[in-house]
Amino acid sequence: MVRLGRYLWVLCAIFFMGACQSLTLPRASVPFPDALQTRALALEDRGDFTEALRYWEAASAVAAEKRTTLQSLRRATIQGALTAADQALAQGEMDQQKVHLLKVLRMAPAHAMARQRLRESLSRRLVLPYTVQGGESTVTIAGRVYKNVQLASLVEVLHGPGTVAGEVLWLPRVEASLVAAQFSYRRAIFEARRQYKSETWDALLTVSEEILSYAPDDQEALYLKNTATHNMARELFEAGRYPEALVMYRRVDVYFRNEKPQIEAILSIQKNRREAAQVSKNAALLKEATLLEQQGALVASRKVLNTIDPGFSGRDALERRLTKRMNQKAEAHYRIGVRLFLEENLVGAIAEWKKSLELNPDFVKAGEGVANAGYLLEKVKGIQLEKRGKKP
Repeated sequence: MVRLGRYLWVLCAIFFMGACQSLTLPRASVPFPDALQTRALALEDRGDFTEALRYWEAASAVAAEKRTTLQSLRRATIQGALTAADQALAQGEMDQQKVHLLKVLRMAPAHAMARQRLRESLSRRLVLPYTVQGGESTVTIAGRVYKNVQLASLVEVLHGPGTVAGEVLWLPRVEASLVAAQFSYRRAIFEARRQYKSETWDALLTVSEEILSYAPDDQEALYLKNTATHNMARELFEAGRYPEALVMYRRVDVYFRNEKPQIEAILSIQKNRREAAQVSKNAALLKEATLLEQQGALVASRKVLNTIDPGFSGRDALERRLTKRMNQKAEAHYRIGVRLFLEENLVGAIAEWKKSLELNPDFVKAGEGVANAGYLLEKVKGIQLEKRGKKP
């Protein structure tokens, strides 16, 4: 009975604790609480809601004050960056101006003034400022800015014919090469037409390629360039200067003229010339090899013969003669070597057998003789050294 009473008491306690837990208010989620927020959360856990509310109000007041301070600092930083951007612009430091403006936009992406100034900064890269000096005309300004007085009309179109000392003119930034091209085209095309009429093809090619360097799509210059190239190639072909003609024919644009037949003709001529030159070379080598064979210089004749192309007329006949004579001479040297070997003249025998091998590298007996005689010669030298060592 007592034990049953204890069980009932425990169950009642558990029930009561669960009920108290169900009356606890839910806590607000605070990812990274500060000191005031941490205290407020602890008071909530203890059930001291009045004190917890006081701490939450204090934390909100601090957060509002912090936000106000940070917003003020951000406004001051933005204004400082805008001021620095203006100073950089006044000094002509466009890159630094862009850095300051980008700093503003990082802090305030929607800042309209910074965005507008950045657009203006980027557009200024396409122009350059020029401060008018006293007594300057548009011609003088064009000469100083563009190095070309003919661009005075460009200055007049943008700013009018009159100029005021101290005035800053924003002029388009034009590449020097484009300016030169613009005003040299007329001179160059007239010169090209003159060369075309006089059929001075090399000069025409030079002028037309100059025009195409800055006006690659100019149809007249393309026509003149291809015409000059074709005619130069034809003249070189007729003069027998085939390598140079081949280069020029390959420079002609396909749409202008099909030069493939001329190119193939040159390649065929060059091939025939190479073959004729090789025939002439083989004939000279065969003549040299034959003369050496007649003089008895068989080994030298064989060396020259080996440089002649196989199948060349007369080569095989000379090779057969050489082989027969060299084998006969190799056999003679071998016999002399055998006689010297029997006479115990090992050095002489080796020399004769080496001559045999020079004439006929496949002479097996001569090779064996050199090896055997060399072995014996080493043994004899060893015995002689031992005898010298034993002498008192």
